[in-house]
Amino acid sequence: MPRVLIADDYAPLRDALKTVLFSRRSWVICGEAADGAQAVDMASALKPDLVLLDFLMPKINGLQAAEQILRTHPTVPIVLYTLHKHQLLESKAKALGVRRVIAKGDIFCELIASLEELFGPALSPVGPRENI
Repeated sequence: MPRVLIADDYAPLRDALKTVLFSRRSWVICGEAADGAQAVDMASALKPDLVLLDFLMPKINGLQAAEQILRTHPTVPIVLYTLHKHQLLESKAKALGVRRVIAKGDIFCELIASLEELFGPALSPVGPRENI
Protein backbone atom coordinates (compact mmCIF):
# COMPACT_ATOMS: atom_id res chain seq x y z
CA MET A 1 0.00 0.00 0.00
CA PRO A 2 1.52 3.33 -1.02
CA ARG A 3 2.06 5.71 1.89
CA VAL A 4 1.48 9.43 1.33
CA LEU A 5 2.56 12.49 3.27
CA ILE A 6 0.38 15.57 2.66
CA ALA A 7 1.78 19.01 3.52
CA ASP A 8 -0.51 22.03 3.39
CA ASP A 9 -1.15 24.76 5.95
CA TYR A 10 -4.85 24.79 5.01
CA ALA A 11 -6.47 21.88 6.86
CA PRO A 12 -9.66 21.80 4.72
CA LEU A 13 -7.58 21.15 1.59
CA ARG A 14 -5.69 18.36 3.36
CA ASP A 15 -9.04 16.88 4.33
CA ALA A 16 -10.35 17.19 0.77
CA LEU A 17 -7.28 15.44 -0.61
CA LYS A 18 -7.72 12.62 1.88
CA THR A 19 -11.43 12.27 1.22
CA VAL A 20 -11.58 12.63 -2.53
CA LEU A 21 -8.39 10.89 -3.55
CA PHE A 22 -7.38 8.44 -0.90
CA SER A 23 -10.52 7.08 0.72
CA ARG A 24 -11.46 4.94 -2.28
CA ARG A 25 -8.39 2.73 -2.43
CA SER A 26 -5.80 1.22 -0.21
CA TRP A 27 -3.61 4.31 0.03
CA VAL A 28 -2.38 5.21 3.48
CA ILE A 29 -2.01 8.79 4.63
CA CYS A 30 1.04 8.31 6.81
CA GLY A 31 1.22 11.94 7.89
CA GLU A 32 -0.09 15.47 7.56
CA ALA A 33 2.16 18.49 7.89
CA ALA A 34 0.92 22.04 8.45
CA ASP A 35 4.14 23.78 7.34
CA GLY A 36 7.24 23.12 5.26
CA ALA A 37 9.60 22.45 8.17
CA GLN A 38 7.21 19.90 9.62
CA ALA A 39 6.97 18.23 6.19
CA VAL A 40 10.76 17.81 6.10
CA ASP A 41 10.82 16.30 9.59
CA MET A 42 7.89 13.99 8.87
CA ALA A 43 9.32 12.84 5.54
CA SER A 44 12.53 11.87 7.30
CA ALA A 45 10.75 10.04 10.11
CA LEU A 46 7.95 8.40 8.09
CA LYS A 47 9.70 7.66 4.76
CA PRO A 48 6.55 8.00 2.62
CA ASP A 49 6.21 6.62 -0.91
CA LEU A 50 4.94 10.00 -2.12
CA VAL A 51 4.98 13.56 -0.78
CA LEU A 52 2.33 16.12 -1.75
CA LEU A 53 3.55 19.64 -0.99
CA ASP A 54 1.74 22.95 -1.16
CA PHE A 55 4.08 25.66 -2.44
CA LEU A 56 3.11 28.49 -0.07
CA MET A 57 3.43 27.31 3.52
CA PRO A 58 4.74 28.84 6.75
CA LYS A 59 8.34 28.46 7.96
CA ILE A 60 9.73 27.17 4.65
CA ASN A 61 7.90 26.95 1.35
CA GLY A 62 7.20 23.77 -0.58
CA LEU A 63 10.15 24.23 -2.92
CA GLN A 64 12.56 24.59 -0.01
CA ALA A 65 10.96 21.60 1.71
CA ALA A 66 11.27 19.54 -1.48
CA GLU A 67 14.94 20.42 -1.75
CA GLN A 68 15.61 19.31 1.84
CA ILE A 69 13.54 16.12 1.50
CA LEU A 70 15.25 15.15 -1.75
CA ARG A 71 18.68 15.72 -0.20
CA THR A 72 18.11 12.85 2.22
CA HIS A 73 15.54 10.82 0.21
CA PRO A 74 16.46 11.40 -3.46
CA THR A 75 14.08 8.81 -4.89
CA VAL A 76 10.84 9.81 -3.16
CA PRO A 77 8.38 11.24 -5.70
CA ILE A 78 7.28 14.76 -4.82
CA VAL A 79 4.27 16.51 -6.31
CA LEU A 80 4.19 20.26 -5.68
CA TYR A 81 0.94 22.17 -6.04
CA THR A 82 0.38 25.90 -6.09
CA LEU A 83 -2.27 28.53 -6.62
CA HIS A 84 0.04 30.43 -8.98
CA LYS A 85 1.69 27.92 -11.31
CA HIS A 86 4.22 29.52 -13.63
CA GLN A 87 7.15 28.41 -15.78
CA LEU A 88 9.91 29.70 -13.48
CA LEU A 89 8.55 27.80 -10.47
CA GLU A 90 8.06 24.68 -12.55
CA SER A 91 11.62 24.91 -13.91
CA LYS A 92 13.11 25.35 -10.45
CA ALA A 93 11.05 22.49 -9.06
CA LYS A 94 11.98 20.10 -11.87
CA ALA A 95 15.67 21.05 -11.52
CA LEU A 96 15.48 19.99 -7.86
CA GLY A 97 13.85 16.67 -8.72
CA VAL A 98 10.18 17.44 -8.10
CA ARG A 99 8.22 15.09 -10.34
CA ARG A 100 5.20 17.26 -11.07
CA VAL A 101 3.96 20.82 -10.45
CA ILE A 102 0.17 21.18 -10.42
CA ALA A 103 -2.06 24.24 -10.28
CA LYS A 104 -4.43 24.09 -7.29
CA GLY A 105 -7.40 24.62 -9.60
CA ASP A 106 -6.50 21.40 -11.41
CA ILE A 107 -5.20 19.47 -8.43
CA PHE A 108 -7.76 16.68 -8.31
CA CYS A 109 -7.68 15.86 -12.06
CA GLU A 110 -3.94 16.30 -12.53
CA LEU A 111 -3.03 14.57 -9.31
CA ILE A 112 -4.78 11.41 -10.43
CA ALA A 113 -2.84 11.48 -13.70
CA SER A 114 0.41 12.11 -11.81
CA LEU A 115 -0.20 9.22 -9.44
CA GLU A 116 -1.03 6.88 -12.32
CA GLU A 117 2.20 7.95 -14.02
CA LEU A 118 4.25 7.37 -10.87
CA PHE A 119 2.64 4.18 -9.60
CA GLY A 120 0.61 2.76 -12.50
CA PRO A 121 -3.18 2.65 -12.90
CA ALA A 122 -3.62 -0.32 -10.57
CA LEU A 123 -2.30 1.70 -7.61
CA SER A 124 -4.00 4.96 -8.51
CA PRO A 125 -6.36 6.07 -5.75
CA VAL A 126 -9.29 5.76 -8.15
CA GLY A 127 -8.13 2.65 -10.01
CA PRO A 128 -7.73 2.25 -13.75
CA ARG A 129 -9.03 5.07 -16.00
CA GLU A 130 -12.06 3.07 -17.13
CA ASN A 131 -13.32 3.12 -13.52
CA ILE A 132 -13.25 6.91 -13.21
